[in-house]
Amino acid sequence: MREAGCLPNTQSCMFLIRLCKKQEKVQMALVLWKDMLEKGFVSYIWVSDVLFDLLFDLGKFEEAKNCFLQMVEKGHKPSNISFRRIKVLMELANRHETLKILLKKMGIFWPIVQERGRTERETPWPTFKLRLCLHC
Repeated sequence: MREAGCLPNTQSCMFLIRLCKKQEKVQMALVLWKDMLEKGFVSYIWVSDVLFDLLFDLGKFEEAKNCFLQMVEKGHKPSNISFRRIKVLMELANRHETLKILLKKMGIFWPIVQERGRTERETPWPTFKLRLCLHC
């Protein structure tokens, strides 16, 4: 597919990365991730959750950090589950400097205040309201 200039859709990417996970083929999953980023693939969240699971399960913290940062730099917020998991694993691995970098990068999505070891949001969680257009 790649040679023909085609990229699989979100579900196909998840399937391929899950297949990579079963066979523990990290490099193949990272190549697919790189292709997705280069081609401007827009649905990173679902695929990234599967990719982060693969990387975390195999202890590939540096690769997980790099994918996380690439996703944030493209303006896509990782899921709360992935963020919590990377946060806990970085703390357990004593990678506090890496965690500080990730927290700072996540600040583009919402400002965070840290006081006395406690993390709080400066602003409330966003709420979404449904608006109906009756003129359409």
